[in-house]
Amino acid sequence: MANNRKKILITGGGTGGHLYPALALARHFRDRLEVVYVGRGDKIEGRVIPEENFPFHSLAAVPFTTSPARLPGFFWHFSRSLLRALRLLLSIRPLLVVGFGGYVSLPVGLMARLLGIPVAVHEQNMHGGLANRILVRVGAQAMTTFPGTKLPPSKRPPIVTGCPVRSDIGSHDKVHARKILELPLDKKICLVIGGSGGAKFINDTLLKVLLLAAHRSDIYFLHVTGPAHLESTRATLSSTLHEDQWRGRYRMEGYISEIALYYAAADLAICRGGSATVNELACAGLPALLVPSPNVTDNHQEGNARYLESLEAAEVLLEGSLTPEILLARIVSLLDDPETRASMAANGRTRALGHQALAKMEEVLQQHCPTLE
Repeated sequence: MANNRKKILITGGGTGGHLYPALALARHFRDRLEVVYVGRGDKIEGRVIPEENFPFHSLAAVPFTTSPARLPGFFWHFSRSLLRALRLLLSIRPLLVVGFGGYVSLPVGLMARLLGIPVAVHEQNMHGGLANRILVRVGAQAMTTFPGTKLPPSKRPPIVTGCPVRSDIGSHDKVHARKILELPLDKKICLVIGGSGGAKFINDTLLKVLLLAAHRSDIYFLHVTGPAHLESTRATLSSTLHEDQWRGRYRMEGYISEIALYYAAADLAICRGGSATVNELACAGLPALLVPSPNVTDNHQEGNARYLESLEAAEVLLEGSLTPEILLARIVSLLDDPETRASMAANGRTRALGHQALAKMEEVLQQHCPTLE
């Protein structure tokens, strides 16, 4: 019976960047262990995890604040979160707790350590998040996506596992992918995507690039705006360009689910620097121009992007100094240089860890908690 199976508790969320690696690990273990998830009911995990039929427990948690006026309220709510986490742990009694970041994971990890339950954390970015940094300080085993991830010193050195990536990424043939997606076979395709939510700066800049590149009929832009930006980007396109200025060399979509096909179809990508994106690009062997978001904690997207750049698998362009003219020049330079793109693709694939990440994570967790075996 399920209740007699060994239990593992996974916690974290608030964003897809925290949730989807956690979900990948939950799926990996579900046939052998009872996997229980603790997160916030009002965040993305509160919708996705129950749909996956994992037991889900909601835990109210609030982000840390440095505002003197808000500190009393924070400590009140955090104390309640600790008590709730303690009750959950005493009820569930997992052999191991694995945190994936986000402030909901902190009270669970702290109470697990208090009870003597082994805790491991997975850090997706080059700059460790606050919850993971604190948990490492109290003895959690850290698993990292990238070598050199910035975390506090620990008696348990962090172990590089990579970040789980969908198994179909990097498996599709370019011509086959283009036929399925009804894309031209004879053009150089530039995939532009600002993450699952989209990026207004990238959307706006691309429309200006589209006009500047009118003379390059051999370049086709495949633009994923993000659902929230689709209508506004479409309106901007209609007001600034006539259809005959972009017909046959541009397609706009709000959201895509078959990302592996889009990566396979493209010759070049323009993306943000989220951890999932960086890992997927490497596994896909897709050269990229990365424009990291400056509006994230600890500027972690630039750290992620710089890692891929250090492998010579991507170039980093900073938003503050990026103009449509500069972006077009870099696009043209790479699309007109197939040898450089082939080298970038090979560099990414050679160092990609995404397809081996789950096996490596399981190995680390079994070493940290031998009773899981």
